[in-house]
Amino acid sequence: MLRWRRISQIAVADLRGSHGRASVLSRTNKHPFTIAAVGCSSSNLSPLAAAANSFTDAGGRGGRADVVLAAALAICAAGLLPRDDNGDAAAQTEESTYTPPSSFADGDVERSWQRTIDESIPSIVSLKVNSTRAFDTTMPGASQATGFVIDAEKGLILTNRHVVCPGPIVAEAVFVNHEEVPVRAVYRDPVHDFGVLQYDPSRLRHLSAQAIKSLELDPKAPRVGMDIRVVGNNAGEKLTISAGVLARLDRAAPVYGRNCYNDFNTFYFQAASSTSGGSSGSPVLNKEGKVVALNAAGKVGTAASFYLPLDRVKRAVNLIREGKPVLRGSLQTTFVHRPFNELTRLGLDPETEAGVRERLEEEVGMLVVQSLVPMGPADQLLQPGDILLRLGGKLITRFCDLEEILDDSAGSRVTLSVLRGGEKKQFVCEVQDLHSITPSEYLEMGDSVFNNLSYHQARNHILPVPSSVSSNHSETTTNHHAPDRGQQPGMLTGVYVAHAGHMLRSAGIATGSLIQSIGDVETLNVQALEAALSALPDGCRVPVRCAHVSHKSQSAVTVLRIDRRWYPMNLVKRSDETGSWVVTPSPTPPSPAPEANLRADAPPVKTRLPPGSNAAEKALSSSLCQVYFSMPYMIDGTAGSEFKGTGVVVDTEKGLVVVDRNTVPGSLGDVQLAFGASLRVPARVCFIHPLHNLAFLSYDPKSIGSTPVTAAQLCQETDIAPKHKAEKVTLVGLSGSLRSGAQLTSTVATVSENNSHAASLTYPPRFTDCNLDTLGLAGVSPTATQDGVVVDKSHETVLALWSSFPMQVNSNGRLQELQIFQGIPADIILEVLEPLRKGETPLLNTIGAEFEYIGLAQVRGIGLDDATIELLEARAVRWPPQLLSVRRRWADFPAMTSLEDGDVLLTVDAKPVQTFREAELAVSGKDSVMVEVLRGGQRVTTLINTVGLGTDETSEILLWAGAVLQKPPQAAGRQRAVSREGVYVASLTRGSPANWYGLQPTCRIIEVDGLPTPNLTDLLTAVRSKKDGESMRIKQEDLRGNVQVTTLKLDLKYWPTYRVLKAASQSSDKEGMVVTGTTTDNRYTWTRELIPSP
Repeated sequence: MLRWRRISQIAVADLRGSHGRASVLSRTNKHPFTIAAVGCSSSNLSPLAAAANSFTDAGGRGGRADVVLAAALAICAAGLLPRDDNGDAAAQTEESTYTPPSSFADGDVERSWQRTIDESIPSIVSLKVNSTRAFDTTMPGASQATGFVIDAEKGLILTNRHVVCPGPIVAEAVFVNHEEVPVRAVYRDPVHDFGVLQYDPSRLRHLSAQAIKSLELDPKAPRVGMDIRVVGNNAGEKLTISAGVLARLDRAAPVYGRNCYNDFNTFYFQAASSTSGGSSGSPVLNKEGKVVALNAAGKVGTAASFYLPLDRVKRAVNLIREGKPVLRGSLQTTFVHRPFNELTRLGLDPETEAGVRERLEEEVGMLVVQSLVPMGPADQLLQPGDILLRLGGKLITRFCDLEEILDDSAGSRVTLSVLRGGEKKQFVCEVQDLHSITPSEYLEMGDSVFNNLSYHQARNHILPVPSSVSSNHSETTTNHHAPDRGQQPGMLTGVYVAHAGHMLRSAGIATGSLIQSIGDVETLNVQALEAALSALPDGCRVPVRCAHVSHKSQSAVTVLRIDRRWYPMNLVKRSDETGSWVVTPSPTPPSPAPEANLRADAPPVKTRLPPGSNAAEKALSSSLCQVYFSMPYMIDGTAGSEFKGTGVVVDTEKGLVVVDRNTVPGSLGDVQLAFGASLRVPARVCFIHPLHNLAFLSYDPKSIGSTPVTAAQLCQETDIAPKHKAEKVTLVGLSGSLRSGAQLTSTVATVSENNSHAASLTYPPRFTDCNLDTLGLAGVSPTATQDGVVVDKSHETVLALWSSFPMQVNSNGRLQELQIFQGIPADIILEVLEPLRKGETPLLNTIGAEFEYIGLAQVRGIGLDDATIELLEARAVRWPPQLLSVRRRWADFPAMTSLEDGDVLLTVDAKPVQTFREAELAVSGKDSVMVEVLRGGQRVTTLINTVGLGTDETSEILLWAGAVLQKPPQAAGRQRAVSREGVYVASLTRGSPANWYGLQPTCRIIEVDGLPTPNLTDLLTAVRSKKDGESMRIKQEDLRGNVQVTTLKLDLKYWPTYRVLKAASQSSDKEGMVVTGTTTDNRYTWTRELIPSP
């Protein structure tokens, strides 16, 4: 267990070192010593305490006992006392506070570590780093780490490369006095795990420049057995001190994963200091206060910690101080260090071994080629298993010597000698500049991020680095010739997908893919990709060849729809002079053209429909289509962003299609319909049912040409389950995908009793159907994954839309997303279809309450009289007879004040009501109704106004500080009685200020800097005058009503503000892109407006 003491305003972690648990002697602010001894059992301490007590003067007063006790505890701190029988240092802590004589303050122990720590701490900072974009091996997000000042005058801070990150970051350094200053990245090493940040020393107002010293790097000091202290932000505790002893200086570099950044061509040091998350970049100090290594990693589940040696670090730091470029050379070859006994098996002859041992007495091995990057400088010259003998004429057995020569030779050629199977070979090889094969730019488009394939990923997956194709080399050994190093057949190249967002997800392209070509244009690098995409109009479709780096032997061609509608397209380049990333909008693309099959001169379009294998399939084949919906932003609590389902055509003249809301949860997104074997057309969301699981779409009938599509005939009966109970029916649907094509499926079943669909609470709140009697099918599992329509035995009439209903279940304390399938009666569809056919917006009345069924026995116990119960039993069509009870009331609806939970509904306008559908029809088209309920054993009659609900869709969102903001969704009010005032945080983007500073999804922002924000307009008014880097106070309220205040600092460079608005008809959007697509293309019913920063 992590234990710490507050000493001199520093949290000191008593973490296990290689000799037990660390102990710290420190002065408090009033100068007595607070001695925390950890790592010594009471049995270990008792003889020392007894010895200390024997040091008394003649008068019986304590003499030098304090010195002995303190010395004993110092011995514990060094780990010199014996351990417990189990081999571990005891975990018991004994603490004493004492004011020693002045002579002790100058003791060797205090002088060796306390002064070192006191002098070093002001130079060690806690780093808060926010990676704003996915880039190479790094994903966006916030993290904590450590750094330390290596040049106080220039404000240079040394930390790890994986902290600095290869891509854009926003970072701050927090000094020991809690002063916070921004830092920028000035260097990240292409290979090794170190980087340099810089702050402006003049921005420190309270910590004096004299207090911050430049910690000295001493790469020559480390030795096995050296006592060290790792001082840093361990486990997020801001500043902790962990003790250890260097146990190894020749450990292999740690491996973090196949798709991760991995250091190589270097040794690592090892000690048991138990460093963990947040301590990355901590200095490893010796007693003299010099930094002997850089903390980089630890092994999970153990105390082992790994440190980077400082040989190449010090060279880079010196060059940065002098304002010179840090040249780094590479053969694109990975070497490993192997001991002599293994080298003998690889072909090392005794004579060579003896010569190496004689010249380098302490050497125990040599470097061996482990792997080579295809088409790199040494490819087809060196081979795995080659033993490196000389480089540039110098005997090489260590990584530091290897890299010294390569760095000094970057951009030139070098001679190297190897031993291969006992035969010596010599080559002349080009040394490549590592920075030239390290990506420093990315393209963002359609919420996706692309960058050139990095050396690290090329090495991880044995792929060529894009800029390596033009390299060359030669061999001087007789009968060996260097091959032509042009593009090799079958060699996988392309632009790396660092993040597959909205545009790529729709095409099935995953993160980690390589984009090889767009259309017939090869895309070897980011510039080629930008040029190819810029030449394509928004909304067009283009074939893309791609392959995943993990499956490089297999590529695929998919169809990509170009998207600039929801996200901008920018090329972003790193500036090494300023350390910032410069955003440049990509070239203006051609104007979007109408769908090809909608042009006046377009040839007739027709596709063949599935033939069907039985009468039901043949009857429904011309009325079914596949619906594909893709959401660019996460709103309304939806559980995903890509959806697919079966739609049924209900009007061919208007081009109307109905589908469930689990397929089309809202109107913000791209909608496509797939008919038959080969036809894909855009569609528009025209109505989202506010009460039930239905969405209505429209397509342009001209877009399908002469394809023989027909409208399904819908059943007009209500309460169909009892009327068709036990009848044989057929479930008909479509399966497949855009890539594989669609095929008809059908299942014969029998109608069962009505299923009462009860809405459950979800997190986040999202639409769930309620007050609905669904059709059940015996013989079809409700958890099966097939949707479609249920047709009667004549195969002519659709009884119900077989729909998917989302739900959540608690599985071992975690919410699990599930879906069940049930039938929505066709008469509910007809209720909305009629006004849509007339071009009207349907209006559905409700009092705003969710009901549940309750048995008559329960109602009798509540107080309903026997006569009424007998009457209900006599008129019952269903069995058992039931009534409706108020389960939940919706916020801001009349039922909230007129009804109470548990009320039993008896009549509406004096007519008995026993089913969900009866209650719904009883209020349909009425402004108010007289409702009679049973409450507390008494009949209560009340007049309740109704509310007319139109389409249930979010029509405006705000993209602000990386958060997606909207009006609180109806589901929040229905499930949690949350008011629809305030601005609802729908979702956050990783790496954004909203994510970094703690905005919480599902919370409502109710104030900004003391100004109320009841809606999006007021919030935009409150924040639009804020400049980049300004902070503000935000008051937010969660679903339970808890209010908290947080602060947020704007980053308008990476996270500008956009307003996304649905408009019925627009001639152009706010960014100047002319809307020439049809109004049946849902994407063109929305505009995205950039809110300029002041």
